[in-house]
Amino acid sequence: MVSSRYLQSEHVVGDENMQSKIDSVRKLCGTTNVCRAYHLTDFVLPPRRPPSIELMRPFAALGKHLSAVVLVLAGFVVNPAVAAVSAQKAAIAERDSIKKSKHPEVRELQIHGVHKLSESDLRSALGTRESSCQSKLFKPICLVTTSPSFFDHRYLDEDEFKKDMLRVLVFYFRRGYRDARVDSSVKYLGDNKIRITLNITEGPATVVDSTYLRGVGRALLRRDTSRVVRPSQGSALNLLALDSSVVRLRERLADRGYADAVLTAKTIVDDSARHAVVGITVVRNRIVTIGDIAIEGNKNVSEGTIRNALNLSTGDVFSNAKIAGSQRSLYESALFRRAVIDTAQRDSMASKVDSVKALVVSVVEAPFREASTSFGFTTADFV
Repeated sequence: MVSSRYLQSEHVVGDENMQSKIDSVRKLCGTTNVCRAYHLTDFVLPPRRPPSIELMRPFAALGKHLSAVVLVLAGFVVNPAVAAVSAQKAAIAERDSIKKSKHPEVRELQIHGVHKLSESDLRSALGTRESSCQSKLFKPICLVTTSPSFFDHRYLDEDEFKKDMLRVLVFYFRRGYRDARVDSSVKYLGDNKIRITLNITEGPATVVDSTYLRGVGRALLRRDTSRVVRPSQGSALNLLALDSSVVRLRERLADRGYADAVLTAKTIVDDSARHAVVGITVVRNRIVTIGDIAIEGNKNVSEGTIRNALNLSTGDVFSNAKIAGSQRSLYESALFRRAVIDTAQRDSMASKVDSVKALVVSVVEAPFREASTSFGFTTADFV
């Protein structure tokens, strides 16, 4: 049996390489049992792993494959999220770049979705305009240069642009499209230039089911009232057309002497069915006549000359057409630079009960023309 002293010395000499240690131990021990008795198997046999580790080897390999699969699946899940975050960062960077420039140039203003109304009318209603050539004659020059002498540069006003979103909705609402919507986007083009895009969803129109006109009586002829109410049945509820109908009807009544007539337009709308009833109610009041006619501003031209140029006199039925004709006669006389015929200001209480309107003719005389004469002769006079 090997002494413990020698084994101890062998442990002291344990700094050699592993193969030399194994050979030396084998010579001393002779058999593996002896070495195992003195706990020298660490030098002879490779270290044994616990049984639990040996059993877990297949599961460890399976775990590696599962982890690879998890990483691949995570790539499919994470990549869209990363892309969304990147897009959000790019949008924020673009917005910050626009904010840095308080007034970028509006190089393009695109409007999409306008089908039932006029796009040119909509652009005219907006306060935001795109940069463009000042004239069609300058277009060949604008292809080469954007000098302010030929090119009209337009810049973004954020407050005005916010109002434009409301202007679009009002534009459609007044023309019968009450459910219209608008979305806007701003694209930074670089070099302090942007592109504005308006995406409009017009929606269905509110349609007029029927129209009526009440209170006219015999004040107007049938031909004066036929088709006077707009919008007509079956068309979109255009409030602008209704206002024009009121103005046109008031002028026709005033020409018949009903200058104090009161007209009221009314609409009854069923938002759920998108149907409407449109009508105009007239309160004619009494026929208005012309009272006193005062002349103001004349210095060299007599009142008689002015009154003779008028197509109306005291006691006539008040008519807008006659007043316009008299004013035109004063201009055509070439005696006045300016001529205005208006109703005189009277007490408000008196105007409620009095159907006689006094007129005031205000003129500004034109300077008299200079006339000169001359005479001469030519050699043809002696032939």
